Amino acid sequence: MDNKNSTVERITVDIKELTEMLSVGRNTALAIAEEAGAGIKFGRRKLYSVERIKDYMSEQAKEQNNNEQ
Repeated sequence: MDNKNSTVERITVDIKELTEMLSVGRNTALAIAEEAGAGIKFGRRKLYSVERIKDYMSEQAKEQNNNEQ
């Protein structure tokens, strides 16, 4: 079975990947992750739940749209 062309949807990302995913700097990404409750620690390594980040960003967009109306 050749998996070279298959795509796997990530459920967690590290801080570097999170900054790339959100197109923001490290401090902003950390603040968003904290607000979203997305941090997961594995020993010394910290990863961030993509699902929680997506849910948080969707909620923020809804709130912003409601405030503009």
